[in-house]
Amino acid sequence: MKRISVSIQAADKLAKAGLVSYLRRMPHVDLVDDPKPGPRPQGVVTTVLAERLDDQAVRQLRELSDRHQRKTLLIVGPLRPVELIQVMECGIRILIWRHKLTVEVLARGLQAADSGESELPPDAVDLLAALVGQPRSPGTGQRMFGVTPREADVLRLLSDGQEIRAIAEKLAYSERTVKTVLHQLINRLELRNRTHAVAYAIREGYI
Repeated sequence: MKRISVSIQAADKLAKAGLVSYLRRMPHVDLVDDPKPGPRPQGVVTTVLAERLDDQAVRQLRELSDRHQRKTLLIVGPLRPVELIQVMECGIRILIWRHKLTVEVLARGLQAADSGESELPPDAVDLLAALVGQPRSPGTGQRMFGVTPREADVLRLLSDGQEIRAIAEKLAYSERTVKTVLHQLINRLELRNRTHAVAYAIREGYI
């Protein structure tokens, strides 16, 4: 099994110690000290552990998003709809409920984060479906109907928390082109805004 480097961000020292004990049961995991803010070593999975999505947790997630830290796993208590949207806007695609945390669940989440995949609890996906206002589609891996490759590229980067300028630079488009692509996509799918588009994409299994 591929080795995974993991760093932990947690305000609660007791909870952090419990998470460390879980990680030490995994022979393929290497714990990385995380004493200072700033860029992490490439390839490290950053695990954010929080009781709830308070201001500090949101700030941590936004800082990780600003540094384009895509390999991030969030372990948190129950979220209100607006909090789940905040998490999605920060580019978090691996979410584990604290009360459902086990060694097996954590191992699966770390592997998904390291591989750049998405791993959301079923009830979180259902909540996103409710926010979108449509029933959840059966099965997994279903793709959004009528999305062009260019739209898919823009939406994928948007879901990672990228700003318009960064998306334009990565795709070699103008900022105006990126805005136009998003505008046309949102209008065609009858969505409300960019956040709604991200929620829709997650519900459909596109990201």
